[in-house]
Amino acid sequence: MPDFGIQGEHGAIALNAIDMVGSITARYLSQDQADSQALALCGKGCEIVLRFQVTGKCGALASSPDKKWGVGSGDSASSASAAAMKQCSSNGGQDCAVELQGCND
Repeated sequence: MPDFGIQGEHGAIALNAIDMVGSITARYLSQDQADSQALALCGKGCEIVLRFQVTGKCGALASSPDKKWGVGSGDSASSASAAAMKQCSSNGGQDCAVELQGCND
C-alpha cells in the first residue's frame, strides 16, 4: 500500500515477511514520519526493511510466490526496481515481481 506525502525527501518500506504484506511511503518531511506511516499502513508484525532519503531517490520491494523478497534503492524507479528484483532472486525467489515502488521526487 503506497502513501506519498506532498513534498519531502524521506521514504520507507515496511514489510511483514510472514504474511508478505508491505507498504511504502515517500516524500515525507522527516524519516520518523515516513517510518511511522509505513508501519501504520502495513499493520501488525511489520518492520522497516528499507529507508531512502534525498530528493530523487527511489525505493522498491520485490517478492515471489515462494515468499522470498528483496528491496532496493536508486536514482530512478527503474534502478530501484532492478535492485529489488536482483536481491529477491539472490534470496532464492522464483518469479520475483516488483510489488511496491516510490520516489522522493
